[in-house]
Amino acid sequence: MRRLADLEPIHSPGLNPVTERALQGLTDDELMRTATHPRNGQKIKARPGSNRVLDGNTRVREMQRRMSDPNRIFKPDTLIPVDEDF
Repeated sequence: MRRLADLEPIHSPGLNPVTERALQGLTDDELMRTATHPRNGQKIKARPGSNRVLDGNTRVREMQRRMSDPNRIFKPDTLIPVDEDF
């Protein structure tokens, strides 16, 4: 588990606009489920011992974007499951 604010995506927004639009259309709970119960085992992956995100960058960026809205469930201390064993 990692704090959402500590995660460091490796690419900038705009790299995958289709996925970004799809994620923006999800509710907070649906977006959180993409991290806690991902389809096809597509977990958010980070380099062991680091906060550098290797897979799941677009999801992490969308969660971090929502952190600035006080009406959202995403806060800097929100714990996100991260896979280091790959």
